[in-house]
Amino acid sequence: MKSLILFLSLISSVVLAQQPQWMLVRENIIGVIAVDPTNSSIIYINGVHKTTDGGLTWQVNSQGFGLFRPYDVIVDPNNPQVIYVCGDGLRMGVVKSCDDGLTWTKSDTGIVPDHHDYTVRAMALDAKRNILYAGDLSGGGGMYRSLDGAAHWELLSTSGFNAIDMLVDQEQGTVYVATYQGVRKSEDQGKIWNLISTGLPIASINPFTGDTLYAIVWSIAKIKQSKTLYAAVRDNGIYKSYNMGKNWFSMNDSLTQGVTVRSGIVASEIDTNVVYIGNWGDALVNISGGVLSSVDGGKNWKRVNTGLPSLPLNRISVFNLAINNASNTLYGTFGLLYPDSERYSLYKLNPATITTVKERKEFFISDYDLFQNYPNPFNSETQIRYRIKNRSFVKLSIYDITGKEVIELLSSFQSPGEYHINWNGKHKNGGNAPSGIYFIQLEAKSFTQIRKMLIIR
Repeated sequence: MKSLILFLSLISSVVLAQQPQWMLVRENIIGVIAVDPTNSSIIYINGVHKTTDGGLTWQVNSQGFGLFRPYDVIVDPNNPQVIYVCGDGLRMGVVKSCDDGLTWTKSDTGIVPDHHDYTVRAMALDAKRNILYAGDLSGGGGMYRSLDGAAHWELLSTSGFNAIDMLVDQEQGTVYVATYQGVRKSEDQGKIWNLISTGLPIASINPFTGDTLYAIVWSIAKIKQSKTLYAAVRDNGIYKSYNMGKNWFSMNDSLTQGVTVRSGIVASEIDTNVVYIGNWGDALVNISGGVLSSVDGGKNWKRVNTGLPSLPLNRISVFNLAINNASNTLYGTFGLLYPDSERYSLYKLNPATITTVKERKEFFISDYDLFQNYPNPFNSETQIRYRIKNRSFVKLSIYDITGKEVIELLSSFQSPGEYHINWNGKHKNGGNAPSGIYFIQLEAKSFTQIRKMLIIR
């Protein structure tokens, strides 16, 4: 507990490690982004556009695709050859590829179309339990579940709410849904959906039933291994919950007027204080678009548009954002309204990161120092370097996100000098530490310093 309290006191101040700048990846493309969680060089746009070299070359694989407007793309982390896409289609609402996106097959048996076509707006994959969830926009709204890789879908309920975005807590299996009337969640694999919207903006009160109708929630994000949720409420800004949705609080004090938040919200797993939101610009009513970021958990927001074309912000619209935590890179598809044309492009922001700093001079130029581990993120082994000024009793430990000690790497006296020690990613009992965020803590005399690292299994 002492170490956890010390850690919390150290992160009271944050600064950008480097001024982030957008870089053009590809022009003439727009849509939903998905990055292979096992290989950050593999990127899909709408499922059918694919690059295996980080955007240098692209291929289009649309055989059997059948969707004319994709809404969501999922790459299965357990088997990245498997990709799911949902959207609008005359004959299908979900398609699946089992060969890295080369060919596609209809995979929506059991999903009921409306009187026009299929409109499956959102999907989420519980990779730990191999359960797929889907939500549609047809009729009164319906939630579906597949236990066999989208071969068959079970209608969980004609829920009466329309799904716009979904996510699954991979540890607990809880499913969260952004809807046209607030946020809902299920803790029993989709059987019961509870409204969790207290504190979100209210759209109206039903005069006949007295029910509260909440505003449209466009996107949701969750901080991994925590109870923290973010909700992007259309035309109403960002809201945050610290207790898995029981109560929501406005994070809009520093947001400028006219933020539409219609492109989603994404949260970093490398630094849980880092959040990005995308906005639609509108030149007719002078609404600013582009990307905003917060490095303090949503308390303060700053525009992150350096590197994008020099256009008024009301002529920049963000269609989709996706963050790849393995490479620490944010991707965005943009609509850019020029005086004579509209262009669509894919950009990346790298690095999309912050550095936690301690407000002490010796943190920057110090006779004691804990350097950032390398590589980071890592899979099987990483090297930790540090420097000490005087002969000291040195303790070097690894903690998990909750502040629990994972392993003590060193606890002994050392002479002045620079040292390094390798960690194989195992906890003190000999097993592999799971994927996630960890902290290295160096203690020497009265000096203490912490670095953050990420394991990707």
